[in-house]
Amino acid sequence: METLHLAGQLAELPAARHWVAEALAARQVGAELSQIIVMLADELLANAITHGSPPFSLSLEFADGHVRCEVADGSNYLPALGHSNPTETSGRGLELVAKLATRWGTEIEGLGKKVWFELDANAA
Repeated sequence: METLHLAGQLAELPAARHWVAEALAARQVGAELSQIIVMLADELLANAITHGSPPFSLSLEFADGHVRCEVADGSNYLPALGHSNPTETSGRGLELVAKLATRWGTEIEGLGKKVWFELDANAA
């Protein structure tokens, strides 16, 4: 598993997206699947930074024909899947994850949590 540790600033999101894209390219993950993974990782990380607490990390795992992305933070408050209003400008991150990921979930880990998703390598 490859892990990027972050300070927890929204200004770190572009660098985190680049890190994910580079890791996917190094593993020769297809362009369409890479775009989905980068977008979903960005959504989870933005949620963690906005609603969670330090420490923050973003991890990628490549195994068994799938890509797994985990975002961890120091809060044990689990996010809930809601249904956003079409006129709202935010609140769709977990909806996107639920619709596009093969599997996803949340786990309490120590004093914090992980929110993760998996995409099969042939999903896109």
